[in-house]
Amino acid sequence: MRYYDAHLHLQDTRLAPHRSRLLEGLRASGVERLVTNGTHPDDWDAVAELAAAHPGWIWPAYGVHPWRVGQEPAGWEAPLRARLEADPRASVGEIGLDKWIEGHDLERQQQVFRRQLEIACEFARPVTIHCLHAWGPLLETLQAFGELPPGVLLHSPGASAEVVRQLAEMGCYFSVSGYFGDMRKKKYREALAAFPLDRLLIETDAPDMLGPDACCAEQISDEAGQPLNSPLNLPQIYAMVAEARGLRLKALALQVEENFSRWIGMY
Repeated sequence: MRYYDAHLHLQDTRLAPHRSRLLEGLRASGVERLVTNGTHPDDWDAVAELAAAHPGWIWPAYGVHPWRVGQEPAGWEAPLRARLEADPRASVGEIGLDKWIEGHDLERQQQVFRRQLEIACEFARPVTIHCLHAWGPLLETLQAFGELPPGVLLHSPGASAEVVRQLAEMGCYFSVSGYFGDMRKKKYREALAAFPLDRLLIETDAPDMLGPDACCAEQISDEAGQPLNSPLNLPQIYAMVAEARGLRLKALALQVEENFSRWIGMY
């Protein structure tokens, strides 16, 4: 079985004590590709180092996460362009809009989001989008933007079926995390049922988005003892999605492989 993790944060310092073992385990479990997403210029070096150490296996994405908007340095666009120019496998992410985070500045988020979409278009690169409690503004922004970058991925999106329909009409992809396995999360279960099969991807979002026990092969902790999501949980998430969608696991894995290749391209 070949697995693809469309979205995680291997560079996260909380994973540092576990990283060597995790990478070894991911190789052994059949993970073919991982897309590790930056969140701010201050972690882009770490993303680049991981991609350089594991070329063709770990693919880098660079972006300013909406939670970090307002903290970006002046002239941040130039380093982003440089990263994309230096690596043809690099995509743009994690970017987006978030009205859930306390003290959010939606107008500034939209400015930074649009700028990153423009840069992705300039380099013809895929993007990975975070959206939380901001589906209306996100749809408005994407609809007003014009031609979107090639390969727009909504990561772990708890969107309504109607929003999923509108995003799918724009050509978007959708990645499912272990969070969707929580039977208490009704909107996530409804979203999972609505995602078009030919746009479906799977992610861990490690070290975040820890799912229920059924989606966890192991639980790890940070140095303070707080639980973290392990990227080794990827096969369990595949199994959860296959069951939820009424598919054989092998059939799902082949479909996700095809979707992943179409979304990000295989350089």
